[in-house]
Amino acid sequence: MGNNNGNALSCRPDRVWIIFIISSVAPFVGGLVAIMSWRMTVHLIRYCKMRKRRRDQDSEEIYFSCIRFIRRVYNIQRRVVQFAEDISYPKTKKGRAMTWVQLLMNLIAIGSFAAQTPADIERCVKLTEITIIVDLICNIFFLWRFVVMYIVSKDKLCFWVEIGSLIDFCTIPPALVTFGVGKTWLGLRFVRCLKLLSFGDDIAAVKLISSHKMLTLSRTLCQFVSFWLTAAGLYFLVARMSDSGNKIHFFECMYFLLVSNNLV
Repeated sequence: MGNNNGNALSCRPDRVWIIFIISSVAPFVGGLVAIMSWRMTVHLIRYCKMRKRRRDQDSEEIYFSCIRFIRRVYNIQRRVVQFAEDISYPKTKKGRAMTWVQLLMNLIAIGSFAAQTPADIERCVKLTEITIIVDLICNIFFLWRFVVMYIVSKDKLCFWVEIGSLIDFCTIPPALVTFGVGKTWLGLRFVRCLKLLSFGDDIAAVKLISSHKMLTLSRTLCQFVSFWLTAAGLYFLVARMSDSGNKIHFFECMYFLLVSNNLV
């Protein structure tokens, strides 16, 4: 495994790819448990409210204090949700601008992943590397976008397990963990290519295309490209992880898949 010197972060000599996988799985499972626990707590509170009990004066004061606190939290939450809706829905100017930025960031992240594939799949990094800086900027934006979409989602549990959220779990934490372990691992970064599945709808949302035929064509094309790139990324991961001496890179995987598909 190649190591950088000079300005490299404190780099561990052993392979740490399992840390990157844990960084993706742990937030997903932890958030899932938190959402389910919150739902159970809410249902329990509602059940307790339905039961009629005699309360003394002290209990009533505590009860109404809790109600006032909940109302304050609700008012703050309503303002936050209103702001999040303004910047998340393409119907508004802010929403269209954020959709454009999201499209651009996804393309940049995919390009950054492809540019790093000729190097080792797990390697030491420098803070001055342009690809590392680009990854950090893109994933900070993706994290902020994830929080915004979580706030505006009506069903938090469904949002947590939908394909877009799973893509973020596979790509955002590993990019941030890079600055803690001094290494980068390209393993699950190819999953970002699945974001291209909604690329056609996003283009239509910002009114770049309007005709039904063009919309259908763009959706079909984006789906093909998305699955092609994702399959190439999976091929790249399996080839590199199974043979450390294999120097195949992402563009070669794309070529092999395309040729194999044509032959079949």
